This record gives sequence, structure tokens and C-alpha cells, in this order.
Amino acid sequence: MTVLVSEEQRQKWISAGGDPDRSMVIPVPVEVPHETKSSSSYREELGWENKFVFGMHQRDDKNIFSPIPLEAYDEIEADGTTAFLMLGGSSNYQKQAKDLGLKNIHFLDTTSDVNLIHKFLNTLDVYAHGRSDGEQCSSSIIEGLSHSLPIISHSAPSMGQVAQIGDAGKVVNDYREYADVMGDLLCDDKYYEQCAMNAADQYNKIYNIDSIIEKFIDLYKTVSNV
Repeated sequence: MTVLVSEEQRQKWISAGGDPDRSMVIPVPVEVPHETKSSSSYREELGWENKFVFGMHQRDDKNIFSPIPLEAYDEIEADGTTAFLMLGGSSNYQKQAKDLGLKNIHFLDTTSDVNLIHKFLNTLDVYAHGRSDGEQCSSSIIEGLSHSLPIISHSAPSMGQVAQIGDAGKVVNDYREYADVMGDLLCDDKYYEQCAMNAADQYNKIYNIDSIIEKFIDLYKTVSNV
């Protein structure tokens, strides 16, 4: 039995000659310790208590830089109302923010400290995902879903993020469509709440570590005929 991390990856494997009856999808396990989902956030220290905060985190790699999230945010930024928080990412994002003249944006240093990552996530209202090459099974999207965050992303060569996000947000084609979804989540409370509920449901049903462990147990039972 071959395990793939996304349905898109599985379909590519099948098209290359893989046996569909001997394959299954199990997402990458991402543990989210309960204590990290506390009320701790960066809002107070940034003075953002009353702002609607978009944000994303990414490793420091210029090869995966995507201009779309900040281009879109530039379209809807409202002084005193919105903000954007970036954790990590390449220096291209800081240069882009300066070139765009963004006012309400803050950059946090790259970290592997799980508590700081979830402090960052606790600060957000929307996870604004972007990556030039796309995703197959994004740990950052899973973490966003675990915090019940609506998620926006964009098309790319790899499109595993479409299934990951599902109805917890939207995957768009360009920065204008991205900005439209940002505006919808900012202004339409009903739409926001529905996406947030769907994010929690998506996480609990598919990406929760306990759900993934159960899938591996079922796999082992199948291959060992238990």
C-alpha cells in the first residue's frame, strides 16, 4: 500500500502507473498542543486590539515568495481597521511592503518555537496563504485550520491547498480576486463565521492528529490482515 499526502499527489502517482487500489491519502501529521491555543497573542503589544488582522507564516526562502497576499492586502488596507502580520518569510516581503507603502504591517522573525507560532496564529482573524509553487499538504494551513481561521490562497503549479482549505475559505486566481475575498471576510460577518466553522470542521475531521493516527492504525490492520 502506498500512502500519499494529498489526493492531487495520489492522482499524479496513479497517472504515472500506480495502482489506485493500493494507494490511500493520509495527511502529514501536525501536532497542535492544546496549551498553544490559549488567549496569548501579539495584539496588545502591537496595539492591534481592535484591528482585523490578516497574516501568514513561511520559511525564509526567496524561491517560494509570492507577491499575491500583500498585493491583495494593499487593495483593502484601511488605516485604523486592518493589519497584516508576517511570521518569517524571505526579505522579499519586507521589500514589497515598503514598495507598496503598506502602513499597518509587522514582521516577526522566523521561529521554530511552537508557542510563538501559535501566539502568532492567535493574533490573526484570517490566514492569508501564498506560495509561488503551491502546496501538497501544508503544515501552516493545517495550523491555521486548527485555530478556526478562514484561509485564502491562490493558484500555483501545485494545488493541494484547494482540498486542504475546502469550504473554509477560497483559492483564487490573482491578487484582485484575493482582495475581493479579503474584503468579503472583513465585511460579511455571516460569511466569516461560516468559513471559521468550516475550518474547525475540516481540521477535526481530516487533519486532527488523532484522526491521522486512526488512519495509520487502519492502514496497518489492512496490510497485516488483522
